[in-house]
Amino acid sequence: SISESKALGGRRPHRRCSQRAARSSQHAALSVQRAARSAVARRRRRRRRQRAMQSSVRELDALCARLDRLAEGLVGASGAGPLAPVHEEQAVEEAVQLIQRIGESIAWAYGQHHNAGLGEAFAQPFVDRRLRERLKALLGDRLGMRREVHGRVAAQVLQTIHILLQATPAESTLFCNLTAGWYLNDVAATRLDFRGSDDLLPLWMTVVKDIATMLNK
Repeated sequence: SISESKALGGRRPHRRCSQRAARSSQHAALSVQRAARSAVARRRRRRRRQRAMQSSVRELDALCARLDRLAEGLVGASGAGPLAPVHEEQAVEEAVQLIQRIGESIAWAYGQHHNAGLGEAFAQPFVDRRLRERLKALLGDRLGMRREVHGRVAAQVLQTIHILLQATPAESTLFCNLTAGWYLNDVAATRLDFRGSDDLLPLWMTVVKDIATMLNK
């Protein structure tokens, strides 16, 4: 009948509205669940990054501590005197590798612009263990080291100083540490035997150019 069809027609929009409302509620609930899962995943990723950074900083600190001990032995600061040639060769090889790894790691960390604070965290062990002084000591007086052996160490020290000056921002802790006082002036004024390594003179000139560029700025 007409009255029945009118009644049915009146009910159909109501059912469609109810269905749309139910679907909207379901979609909203799913969106909330997805947002919650996404937030949990972000927190987990953040915690993993923090743990990885802390682990990396600890590893870098161990490298800095090892270099500190090696440098002390090589320059004779411990009072034990120069090392025997075979031990000197081993110590120098390890020291060169450590200096390179430390410098490259810090430069890499400062280059991670999406991870603020990583560079400063990596630089802290270098600053705390006063490695800039160790590098200067290794660069300077040979203290019994053979010319070619000392040339390898000095070349790596100059290369690492160059890398750090290029990679660290001017307002960073490490840049301030390297440029404080007369440190770079002492590095540039160090008396070097350029016959010890073919790379020594070009690297020394590069560091002097870095210093001159900073003065011009």
